[in-house]
Amino acid sequence: MTSEPLDAVAHHQILGFLRGTLAGLLGVEPGQIRAATRVFELPGIDSLKALQAVLATEKRYGITLDASRMLLTLTVAELAALVAATVEEQRR
Repeated sequence: MTSEPLDAVAHHQILGFLRGTLAGLLGVEPGQIRAATRVFELPGIDSLKALQAVLATEKRYGITLDASRMLLTLTVAELAALVAATVEEQRR
């Protein structure tokens, strides 16, 4: 793998993937999942749905997210940033 940093487009794609995945699990439109929304304040979210979103994201990007770092993420955007950072870390 290359060591080039992820660009803003790639980060935006990760955010879009998360929004789409969460929306599918919650039965809402992706546009209803705002980046600044706290993950556990999303309507209809529970720990199982959050875990399903994490597992789908790990599979999609070929990564393993650090659970202790994940607990520090509050918003959908912060989760996307964690995914982007993990992709960079794990491809080195």
